[in-house]
Amino acid sequence: MNILLFIMLFFIVILLYNKKEFFLFSFLYTTYWFLNILFAEVFFSDYKFSELTYVLIIFSCISIFIGELLGTTKINKIENIKFSKNRLYTFIYVSFLIGLIFPIESLIINGISLSTLVSFQNLLEANNTMAVARYSEDVKTSTLSQITLVFLYLSPLLAGFANCKYKSNKIVIISLLPSLLVLLTQNTKLVFIACLLLVLVGRLTYFIVFKNRFPKISFKLLLKVIVGFFLFYVLMIFTFIARVGKFDENVVNESNSKIATYFAHLPALSSWLENYYQGEHHELLYGIETFFGIANFFGIAERKVGVF
Repeated sequence: MNILLFIMLFFIVILLYNKKEFFLFSFLYTTYWFLNILFAEVFFSDYKFSELTYVLIIFSCISIFIGELLGTTKINKIENIKFSKNRLYTFIYVSFLIGLIFPIESLIINGISLSTLVSFQNLLEANNTMAVARYSEDVKTSTLSQITLVFLYLSPLLAGFANCKYKSNKIVIISLLPSLLVLLTQNTKLVFIACLLLVLVGRLTYFIVFKNRFPKISFKLLLKVIVGFFLFYVLMIFTFIARVGKFDENVVNESNSKIATYFAHLPALSSWLENYYQGEHHELLYGIETFFGIANFFGIAERKVGVF
């Protein structure tokens, strides 16, 4: 049954892709959840997902589509806005330089010498030190770190936009270097992942706002995505090597388990859906608590004092 529901969700993605100029948000929403369930099935291959999980995702996608169908209007292309390439690139380079301060300053205030960057062994030790400090909540930060972190995120966002506007891949690579340095020296993956997503957001913003369409999916683009995912996977394994100081099958398994946690919300949802109806403490309220104010006004239910 799950296979049929998965195929149904896949066909919904294909249908929305063909109409993405009119139902762009529905396409993005459905694609997002399709990729979630796809990777969840890969990383949790031994887990049997509840059919209710698929049904809930499919119905939510249909609901979003109906809402967009009823309320959307076609947006005209914005073509009269002029951009200064030099000014945009200046913003990116300035953000890059300020963002580069974040990983360097973080190492210094945590007592790690910059000489770790030129020795692989010292780099492994720095990773281990920062990982231990982070899990023991002993990482030192400063006001300067918080300010420079903003610019570390800003440069990939602007670079994603510039990549579409001026067809420059080099600017994207440059913008990701500060977050990559954080990944390699501090064993922190979230910063790098967030910057990759911001590049994607910048690209989508350009196409949606200024082209009124979704980026064209070509074989070359798919190849780049596959290569990019492979490089990301290699970086994930490297961070675990840096954390434990060795490379073996256990490190690979641990790395896979860590990546799997990024999609663990779906097995958790599936488990909740399967067990929700069991036990005397669970009952369906059909949205009463979601709309407690309205339900209380019409006398359907009495709203109790508290936070919901």
